[in-house]
Amino acid sequence: MRVVQCEYRCSPKSTGQFDNLEKPHIQKPGEFGVHYIVAEDGVFRINDDRFPLRHDSVFVTFPNDSYSFLLSDSDISFAYYVLSFQLDESDRLVRDLLQADIHTRQAFYPKRHMRPLFDEVIQHHVSASRYLGEAEKHLVIGILYSLLDVQQERSPTAVAVEHIEKAIDWMHEHIHEQVTLKDLCNRLHLTDAHFIRLFRNNQGISPIKYFRRLKIDAAANLLLETTTPIYQISELFAFNSPAHFCRTFKQYMGMSPSQYRNSEKPDQKSRERTYQQQLEDAYNLLQTVVEESPDLIFFKDVNGVYMGCNAAFCGFVGRLKHDIIGRSDYDIHPLDKAEFFVRHDIPVLRYNRPLKNEETLVFPDGRERLYQVYKAPFHDPQGRIMGLVGISRDITDLKRTGAAGLFQGAAGTR
Repeated sequence: MRVVQCEYRCSPKSTGQFDNLEKPHIQKPGEFGVHYIVAEDGVFRINDDRFPLRHDSVFVTFPNDSYSFLLSDSDISFAYYVLSFQLDESDRLVRDLLQADIHTRQAFYPKRHMRPLFDEVIQHHVSASRYLGEAEKHLVIGILYSLLDVQQERSPTAVAVEHIEKAIDWMHEHIHEQVTLKDLCNRLHLTDAHFIRLFRNNQGISPIKYFRRLKIDAAANLLLETTTPIYQISELFAFNSPAHFCRTFKQYMGMSPSQYRNSEKPDQKSRERTYQQQLEDAYNLLQTVVEESPDLIFFKDVNGVYMGCNAAFCGFVGRLKHDIIGRSDYDIHPLDKAEFFVRHDIPVLRYNRPLKNEETLVFPDGRERLYQVYKAPFHDPQGRIMGLVGISRDITDLKRTGAAGLFQGAAGTR
């Protein structure tokens, strides 16, 4: 096993620093990803599946998976860890674990706080020690195994969860103040010992340490995104002194505030460039597959206007691509053909469901070929229908040999 990266990321989405979160990312070939969400509500998408984002949720992505974040609020901080690793031939047990157990779910909602584990992986990852490098691998394997046991952990009562959520919300509201354990307990009308036990059982950490970590996360965000002096950041988050802030920051982040500011900024820009390149590579690959396919492929918007097509579809229409895109069936086909096409599009758009049938298509040179036609709607990230995609496959020769009995559908002619 080789751990490629393990990083903590935190930024207010309103700054635009992580605007590309909602754009699709592609997990690199040969790499697995573990995404641990610290704070946010929304949706995590893996390929065609969508999973709710919750505090302390974990998602595992596999090589070539497409994934993105759909955030519910554009004005609050988004915080998460990203861990990626590669396997070699000696990691057969880990590979079996991933393929047999984790791949069937990919989304996990632990009942305990896993942040200390990811922090420890980060500290080992940046260390030059060969021994800590080996320990890092075992920590990652331990995280994977612990995900499969989350359902066996005892869930806190609804009342306990309500107390903890109120406490965390109050911590966020007073992050720029000095808050004591007594302040929290008075707010919740609980005794110190009872509240500490509830909080630690649910979050795996004491409430004051959790609050201190929130301050450090927010301070790290300012270090990355602003040039605010360190002493002013210390005052902003109500630390006793800049020295106290620096000691606490190093305790949690493994480096001083100035080291963090200087070391993370280039990495941030590099990550942005990497994500953009991955997106472009995936798009170019998809375009190549579509363009080189012998099937007739096209895209229309909800008004029946062509948004795109491939070379095979251009051959069927007898026009160049720029003469098709931006036009409707009535602009590029005789009236009877156009009405036939539109009539078969209507059920797909009206009922928001795919349609399959068989049609005899006539080419410009007079050739007639039998096609199996599949049309399906496509949607925007909010689920609104944006148009339809059509794929037509030539089954003439299969019909002649009797193999086309595998295909179902109602036949139509043009």
